Amino acid sequence: MTSIRRSISFAALAGALALSVTSTAQAGEFKDKGQHMTGGIPLVTSNSVTANNTAAGIGNKADQSVYADQSGAQGWRGKGYGGGYTDNSTNATNLAAGYKNHATQDVMTRQSGSPGALTLNRVDAMNMAVGEHNFANQRVMTKQR
Repeated sequence: MTSIRRSISFAALAGALALSVTSTAQAGEFKDKGQHMTGGIPLVTSNSVTANNTAAGIGNKADQSVYADQSGAQGWRGKGYGGGYTDNSTNATNLAAGYKNHATQDVMTRQSGSPGALTLNRVDAMNMAVGEHNFANQRVMTKQR
């Protein structure tokens, strides 16, 4: 009798788990003012930009300009139903290494999340001149909302 109860409990737990997986997979379908909406609204949006600029050796010059527009899901037909989480990241590295090298990097980013979503915006910038008579110039401008 105990094993039958365990089997029934296990079957109920498996059914509840299958139901939760099904509802998660269909997260993009819901009703708004009587309209059935589909379109796969993402639950997570992840945007990543990596920009590396290097002048190395003897007498080299490297110039780089980067513009990145990172945003979360805009929802169904622009209604503002965004995803649950947005992660925007930009990583910029500018390096002049060796002898008489010149590295210039301009990075401009605009980062925003989905309406009503949890959003993480981050920018990491590293600027280095290593060696003799090197020049590294880096400008980073970020607008986050």
